[in-house]
Amino acid sequence: MPLVTRPATARDQPFAFAVKRAALGAYVAQVWGWDELAQQAYHAADWARHRPDVVELDGTPIGTLEVVDHHDHLYVGEFYLLPEHQRRGLGAELLRRVLARADAADAPVRLQFLKVNPVRSLYERHGFQVTGESATHYFAVRQPARTVEQLKSPTSDADWDVYHAIRRHVLFELRGQGSTYDANHPDEHRSGHHPLIFWSADVAVGVVRIDVRAPVATLRRVAIRADCQRRGYGRRLLEAAEHFAHEHGCSRVESRVDPGAIGFYDRCGYTRVDSSDTNSSPLMAKTLP
Repeated sequence: MPLVTRPATARDQPFAFAVKRAALGAYVAQVWGWDELAQQAYHAADWARHRPDVVELDGTPIGTLEVVDHHDHLYVGEFYLLPEHQRRGLGAELLRRVLARADAADAPVRLQFLKVNPVRSLYERHGFQVTGESATHYFAVRQPARTVEQLKSPTSDADWDVYHAIRRHVLFELRGQGSTYDANHPDEHRSGHHPLIFWSADVAVGVVRIDVRAPVATLRRVAIRADCQRRGYGRRLLEAAEHFAHEHGCSRVESRVDPGAIGFYDRCGYTRVDSSDTNSSPLMAKTLP
């Protein structure tokens, strides 16, 4: 399902207002009340200054995204999706594209949002920090990423200790099963099996084992260190794992997913292979582009 943005034309103004009202109207109403004529006038004035891009999914407009280039930063403005297209990972994907552009330019990204809008969690997951506030808004900035993140095979005894420590603690000890973990399981060293540590600079933040049997790669025991969770590392680990799988000739990635992580994998583009699967950890898969 192609997700694209295109420059807005004059004909898009009514849609841009409609999507803003649908996505933001309830929050505006909580703060000031919704005055339709006043909001239309405000929107028309803002439209005259700078038009947002129109977000399209499979050729159908579903939202707007305004990115303004300043000499020392990018500013994200009119960023709205129709409610029926929210909570599907589309907003996060659009935001990641903006952040990648900012990183390439070594530029921070700034934005603001209403305090009553629950969007704060989305921005914080992508590295934004609130730096100020008014009576009604938070102001946030995300600095450019300069840290190299990569998956690497353990190459020393210390690396193997880190690999097993993360797996043991996150996947076994926190579930009351620490005594069942086997650091010497032969599967770790079978042909086609790739134990990997996800490094952020010189810090090990996660692990995964990728079993490659082209054209399918299976992700085993995916884990992010407990003190590094909810900071975007899990999504970036998956992206790195998918890249690894693609580089090893795979066009599909599969994983048995813990019930508590199904929503996360769904937002990352994975779907359940068999809806009738009664396994407590259902098999989910993603086709690689």
